[in-house]
Amino acid sequence: MAQIPVTERDRIVDQLLGSNPEFRRLHRNHQTLKEQLAHFDRRGFLSADEEMERKRLQKQKLLEKDRMEELVRSHFHSQGASAA
Repeated sequence: MAQIPVTERDRIVDQLLGSNPEFRRLHRNHQTLKEQLAHFDRRGFLSADEEMERKRLQKQKLLEKDRMEELVRSHFHSQGASAA
């Protein structure tokens, strides 16, 4: 599968943030998860429960990032199809 050029990806992300409620929600949640993980990463030691929570947050962050990528790719390909 071809890579989307960075400048095109940035443009699509900006478009989706302005027009797609699902993408906006995913982006906001992804940022929140990133901040929560940074909090865990700053700590020197995590209890077993905290480590489990950290892993859960990592998985959720990855799922949200994957879904955002699906939306970006879908938008990119639909633009290519409409431009042809």
